[in-house]
Amino acid sequence: MQCLSELQRIMPTHIKPKFKTVEELIEFHDAEALKQSRLINERNRQARIQ
Repeated sequence: MQCLSELQRIMPTHIKPKFKTVEELIEFHDAEALKQSRLINERNRQARIQ
């Protein structure tokens, strides 16, 4: 939790963070990781077919 407060401290005032809590950030990272995993699996499947 401290990392978000540190980032907010050094961010310019006109920048609005996309995430307000650590939980939101973790949820976003998990969703992005799942997207990447599915993309890699699909590419691997296509490579095996060729």
